[in-house]
Amino acid sequence: MTVKKILCLILGFMLLLSATACKNGDDLSSNSQNNIISTEVDKSINMEEKYGFNSIENVEYNCLKDIPYGDAEYEITGVLTDKGSDVGYVSDITCDDKGVTVNKKVVTIPYEYKKKHDYVTITAKHKFSKTSCKFKINFDKWDLIFEDNFDGTTLDTKIWNVWDSADWQYFYSPDSIFLDGKGHLVSRVSILDNPDPKYEYTRKSSAITSKDKYDSTYGYYEISMIPHLTTGFWGAFWLMAGDMDGDAPDDNSSVNGAEIDVAETIFDTKITNHAVHWDGYENTKSWNIYNELSPIPNVFDGKFHTFAVRWTPDEYVFMVDGNVTARTEAQGGCNQPAYMLISSHFGEWWAGDLTLKAGEYSDMIVDYVRIYQTPSDKNLNN
Repeated sequence: MTVKKILCLILGFMLLLSATACKNGDDLSSNSQNNIISTEVDKSINMEEKYGFNSIENVEYNCLKDIPYGDAEYEITGVLTDKGSDVGYVSDITCDDKGVTVNKKVVTIPYEYKKKHDYVTITAKHKFSKTSCKFKINFDKWDLIFEDNFDGTTLDTKIWNVWDSADWQYFYSPDSIFLDGKGHLVSRVSILDNPDPKYEYTRKSSAITSKDKYDSTYGYYEISMIPHLTTGFWGAFWLMAGDMDGDAPDDNSSVNGAEIDVAETIFDTKITNHAVHWDGYENTKSWNIYNELSPIPNVFDGKFHTFAVRWTPDEYVFMVDGNVTARTEAQGGCNQPAYMLISSHFGEWWAGDLTLKAGEYSDMIVDYVRIYQTPSDKNLNN
């Protein structure tokens, strides 16, 4: 064999070895990649080993705000797994329905959407495992069960009683509360030039109540009014429930009876007070808030503003102009019927120095009072 042939055979053998090595290298690379994919798949399937759970089973939420004529807000409070753990802090909440917005854990349902639907579908997705589930937020429909727009010229005495000083405290005069013929109730306070011959006082204020004529339990109670715009007194919309106006037992609970002050407007300090009182008036216990309202509404601009409370078995949610300003459990939500009161009260000790002079007066103007209930409210009353 010539040297040339020998060299060719050696070169061919070397090329064959090189090709075999490349093929084996490709196979090794491919097998390594397959092992990585296989490992990732195994980890994703074994959710409990990696994340401590296998699936998302439930989502908890509560209602932040729900008013009959406006948007509703719900807060997602927990995303629960099959192991009972809460992964809400590492979960995203989304909704595909047009108009429904989600800001972190707060879901806002537009009023128009609520009118057309009974629920909204929300998705909770665990950020790391990508595990997700869909769930529903159900919302009740509101029914208007009471409305007085104060039309005409005469107060509806089938609904309202007019307070008289002889019946309760001083200063209340039947002629100080009336309809103006323009669809408004006027609650007046005034300073007299001379003492009233009937009452022997130089002050007069006013109040009406639905006691023994109309009461209800639970719901959304709202008044639209222009508050008093001077000092020394305040206007109020409030509810008296259960045994609060009688001999209420001292049981440290508002369940059996409570005074629910939806709004007390005090021009002197520019505040709106919300309060709940219970256990009667001899040993009264109270919750109130008038320095920390959030947001702080300006209701002393001479325009109509709405003041409301959402009363449930669990809590009282107070609102001004559709915004939640305070909420409380107040030692238990009262489960007894309540009647309504609309009134104006003198009280320099709270409302500042009296600036009205003899012959002067101030009016609180009420546009309407309305009460709404949901089917859930009605079922609780049955």
